[in-house]
Amino acid sequence: CVAGSYLAFQGSASNNCGLCVAGSYTSASGFTTCTPCISGTYSSGSGMSVCASCGSGQVAGGAGLTSCSSLCAAGYFATTTGLSTCTSCGIGTFASSTGLSTCTACGIGTYANSTGQLDCRQCSAGTYSEVTGMSMCSMCSSGAFASGPGLTACYSCVAGSFASGT
Repeated sequence: CVAGSYLAFQGSASNNCGLCVAGSYTSASGFTTCTPCISGTYSSGSGMSVCASCGSGQVAGGAGLTSCSSLCAAGYFATTTGLSTCTSCGIGTFASSTGLSTCTACGIGTYANSTGQLDCRQCSAGTYSEVTGMSMCSMCSSGAFASGPGLTACYSCVAGSFASGT
């Protein structure tokens, strides 16, 4: 029997070969059984000699699958092909949609303080973030203020006025 098929009955002639069903394969001739595709791979048709890897942003979470089982959820990613699980976006990053191969760093004036975030939060009044990828915003020092959300810097008080860090 050729690759992608198996000997259906022991001792039978080569014309009694069966095709491997979707989700399995044989890589060479002479097999008596087909092998299930391993986790992270799939075969969508019968008679396959190899299993295909799921693309970036997709996973196949079990053996013997006929397709990639799912896209990575928002907040998660899969950087390379052939993965069986997605990874959550790290602190300071986010993934706003499904099927992504990477997470995006939070922009200036924003932060993400936990993993698996769908978006970043704006720094609140009295705080700021001047670089990307922050896990928290910095407090304005005494004598400076940030009057609104999402600011990238604090502003110094004018002469004769005072701010207590907010």
